[in-house]
Amino acid sequence: MTASISILLLPLDELAVLGIGTATRPAPIDLFVTSMCVTYLLSNIWYIWMLIAPPGRNQSLADRAKEWREDAHLMASRFADDQMRPLEFGLTIAIVGGA
Repeated sequence: MTASISILLLPLDELAVLGIGTATRPAPIDLFVTSMCVTYLLSNIWYIWMLIAPPGRNQSLADRAKEWREDAHLMASRFADDQMRPLEFGLTIAIVGGA
């Protein structure tokens, strides 16, 4: 997505850096806004915001905390917590590791 945004927002005269026409340098703000670092940071901020969302309208902080605990318990209950036997472990390593 970042690549497509960068390509769509890149003025054609900035392609001169590649040797086509006169050389112009892209503005630092253009490089910053279209960078992968900004995309990574924004996606992580969005994830944290959705993970620990503030209470909604007409919802107390205690109700939100209770709802969050129920969601966390539901996610944890779906986790397969059984251990692999040595044979299963060896086969997994051999197949995934390409041995």
